[in-house]
Amino acid sequence: MTLHVLHAGDGYSYLTRQVAADDRELARGEKLVDYYHAHGTPPGHWFGGGLAALGQMEHGTVLDEDKRIITGNVVSENQMQALFGEGMHPNADALISAQIGGRTKAAAVHRQSRLGRKFADYANANAVQAARTAAREAWITEHGRVPNTDEHRKLCAQADRESFTGMKGRPPSNEGELARWVTSRANSAHQPVAGFDLVFTPPKSVSTAWALGDERTRRSIERIHTENVHDALSWLEANAVFTRRGAGGTEQVDTTGLIATLYEHYDSRNGDPNLHTHAAISNKVKTAGDGRWRTIDGATLHRYAVTASQRYNARIMDQLSRELGFSLLPRSTGRGRQDVIELAEVPRELCEHFSSRRRQIEVSYDALVVEFRRTHAGRTPGPREQYGLYQQANLDTRASKQESASLSDKRDRWRVQAADFLGGSARSLPCRGCGHGCLRRR
Repeated sequence: MTLHVLHAGDGYSYLTRQVAADDRELARGEKLVDYYHAHGTPPGHWFGGGLAALGQMEHGTVLDEDKRIITGNVVSENQMQALFGEGMHPNADALISAQIGGRTKAAAVHRQSRLGRKFADYANANAVQAARTAAREAWITEHGRVPNTDEHRKLCAQADRESFTGMKGRPPSNEGELARWVTSRANSAHQPVAGFDLVFTPPKSVSTAWALGDERTRRSIERIHTENVHDALSWLEANAVFTRRGAGGTEQVDTTGLIATLYEHYDSRNGDPNLHTHAAISNKVKTAGDGRWRTIDGATLHRYAVTASQRYNARIMDQLSRELGFSLLPRSTGRGRQDVIELAEVPRELCEHFSSRRRQIEVSYDALVVEFRRTHAGRTPGPREQYGLYQQANLDTRASKQESASLSDKRDRWRVQAADFLGGSARSLPCRGCGHGCLRRR
């Protein structure tokens, strides 16, 4: 499980364009609900103990039951915008409309629908990112489509040069100076935190078995994955979802729980099988004692995220072994990292065959490290710099995702690919009645 901070504004854009739409750009004018119906992708749904507090705010407001904020209900695009983009109740529009016309003034009604303080508007927000976004939107308007990877990289580079020249009064002397300036601007910019994106991904052998197994196996793996995502989130809710109050935030206090939206994805950007769930957690939480809306204690959440990740990994593999009869095998990931527990019945080479995205990132990362050493007098990048280089490698190799297809079509394609790789018939991979041994290389 990985954890990324979501910022207000661009955080909402990330949720709609990448998380909610399964890493695929929406067509111009296309709504999320249209996308879900067209491509068979499951929509996001609400989860968390903090939903009860939102439900209390809805009391007395006329709403369709499927629009109410309760566990399992579908998340709409407008609700996402209100919560992650503006820090408001997800159904703020309905709550405000229900009270306008009475004795309460409009400004007061608006405040009552806000979850605590409004998101801060920092004067030193990231101007570099704003310039990139403006350049991208202008390009889309001119060409009527989103830019591909190379086009987007060139747009960003040009926007960065223009930003540098505008602020410094001169063009950058070389690419290294420009890169260092962009990095320093990104690190110094302050942006309000709208929430956190927790991505739960099982080991590659699990996604491979899920992709190639029969319908019963697929559904069982999905169920076990979902159960353990919920378990890890509930564990975090009980042990790491706190807020702070008092002078300087010195007092850590309990909350009523987290507010999360969950999105299931099935593949990687390269079209490889990659079962995973995004849990977008709102930074807004209600204090258990005084009932005020505050923000999550982010330091505690980050500190416990590793434990939650280990809990998810251990429990899902144990459950797969006990319920489905898979054997477990530790496999080295190299680079001095901790071994990963995988399903023994799934060949390692087949997992690597379905890991093209990871290979692309690692090749790009290695090249960036070499370039870093060349421009820094042979110095090896430190941990923070290594993380930044890995993120850059991720972006540099980021291609538009494969054309959307139904899960059934994807699984048919994966079975053909696996059969070609292993040498055999897709129809017999795996066959029923022989356990999981037919996943082994012939």
